[in-house]
Amino acid sequence: VKARAAAPPSRVLRNMLSPFMFFFKVSAMADTE
Repeated sequence: VKARAAAPPSRVLRNMLSPFMFFFKVSAMADTE
């Protein structure tokens, strides 16, 4: 937990946003097909 708290805010933010980005990529790919 301490190591996680020491992570840079950008990395934490990216970890939080990655599921949303994945969903966005998937829907974008589904739109293109």
